[in-house]
Amino acid sequence: MIMNRAERRRQEKLIKKQKEGRTEGATDQKAIDWFQKALICQQNSQWEEAIQLYRKALSANRNFIEAYNNLGNLLRNIGKPEEAKLIFEKALKTDPENSTIKSNLATVLQLQGHVDKAIHLLKEVIGNDPNHTDALNNLGLLYYSKSRFEEAKEVFEKILERDRDNTDALNNLGTILHYEGNSEKAEKLFKQIIDKIPEHFNARNNLGELYADTGKIDGAINCYKDALKINPKFTRSKRNLGFSYLWKQDLDNALHYLKESAEEQHNNLYQVKKGFLSKTRIKHDYDQLNHLLNKKLIDKKYTKTIEQLAQLKDSNEDPVTVPEEVEDLCQKIIFLPEEKNIGKIINPDLDVNKIQKDFRKHEPAEYVVIDNLLTKEAMLEIRRFCNESTIWKTEYGPGYLGAFMGEGFASKFIMRFSEELKTTFKGIFGDRLLQQAWAFKCDNSQSGVKIHADFAAVNVNFWLSPESANLDTKTGGLIVWDKPSPPDWHFQDYNTNEEKIRSYLQDQKASFIRVPFKENRVLIFNSTLFHETDQIKFKEGYENRRTNMTLLYGRDLRKN
Repeated sequence: MIMNRAERRRQEKLIKKQKEGRTEGATDQKAIDWFQKALICQQNSQWEEAIQLYRKALSANRNFIEAYNNLGNLLRNIGKPEEAKLIFEKALKTDPENSTIKSNLATVLQLQGHVDKAIHLLKEVIGNDPNHTDALNNLGLLYYSKSRFEEAKEVFEKILERDRDNTDALNNLGTILHYEGNSEKAEKLFKQIIDKIPEHFNARNNLGELYADTGKIDGAINCYKDALKINPKFTRSKRNLGFSYLWKQDLDNALHYLKESAEEQHNNLYQVKKGFLSKTRIKHDYDQLNHLLNKKLIDKKYTKTIEQLAQLKDSNEDPVTVPEEVEDLCQKIIFLPEEKNIGKIINPDLDVNKIQKDFRKHEPAEYVVIDNLLTKEAMLEIRRFCNESTIWKTEYGPGYLGAFMGEGFASKFIMRFSEELKTTFKGIFGDRLLQQAWAFKCDNSQSGVKIHADFAAVNVNFWLSPESANLDTKTGGLIVWDKPSPPDWHFQDYNTNEEKIRSYLQDQKASFIRVPFKENRVLIFNSTLFHETDQIKFKEGYENRRTNMTLLYGRDLRKN
């Protein structure tokens, strides 16, 4: 939660103190030497080496507060919150009133879902030190995460009363104002940051997102490109550029930046070795690599990895401890199929006028089911892309993996499909822009996505698996309720709070429709309606996994 710039400032102060022999809590020269080497490794993104060196510094001096703090922050930032929590707690045994350690511990508690505990701890810090900027900033971000926007604004404004040029507070306040629709004031804040610190790539990206939301696509593109000149590895701006060029019908540039975003996330960044993978990932990657090897699409050098995965998939552990070389390969995109030149994508024999009328007749709970959406050639092409592309890196729940457009689920075919769908059914989509696209693969007998709504106006849920894969023709698809999310609900309410959603539907006496799975079937519906994956019972076998594609157009609900 601490902004990168604040972290850099702190590191610069540390280096200065080290040079002056004033490293806090460190009187042992060996500990200081280890610490300085750790800093260099951390600045070079050599995370594992830095962790070991910080631990050596602490072995040499167990009262070395700055080593505790840096190690805890690093562990938190690389996705190891439990280890970070233990480090910060050890530091507090050495210095129980250290406000910086408490503030950073609060950020870990927030990551673990203990938001109220984190808020309590930060208030304790601020009570002892009302001017503790990091604690105030973190408290504001916590309020923001809980959709307590007025309280968040008050905190950031309090920081700015004392330090009117605090870029972290300006950036966070601008983000809230943009979200609330106060684009003019948010724009002024982002520009204020850029005037003061031209290299602030986050502010340039945020200004670009504001321009994109207000229809200034060319201005947005310029902002994203400026951000990437400062930080060429900033994946958010690459993804934003991909969508911006898609909206301009420039598919070559759109695909270029979306692929760069995926490459940066999976192949180029220094990958932190966690030492384990989930059984879902191991089973999927074993099946997929076998599929690719059998089709002679990958080199035989991957046989060793397949053999290792074969042993690991039957483990009683979950997650499973895996060798470093297995984890490294599974985290990379090692194969993307070449695209075929497909002509017409949407089935030309569909009765477009009837489909559009059927969608509208259910208003306000609009929906329509379309069978045989794609031509046969197009259907086989998108299925081939999903089966062969090694893009399935993120687990979104027990048994199902997903990939978003900026994470590898991108091709000219997918972009053409998104545009052809929109132009074919103008009476449904109007001028709404594609906001996001993804695909999910579900294990053959696991549960799918839980009940939720999406921020978009129109949701396209399209099923790709073979008809023969589904063992129960009455289920396997989607359940859609006839009540939309209340417009004042925040993202956490309508997208993740299952208890609140079901209580609301019960109070509203809502009913639902069940749309069974069918190959080449699409369900197009009002995306603000609550929906969930139906029961899943599919045949075993890699190509039989339930695979669905989702496209979101326009925006009707809050994205935060």
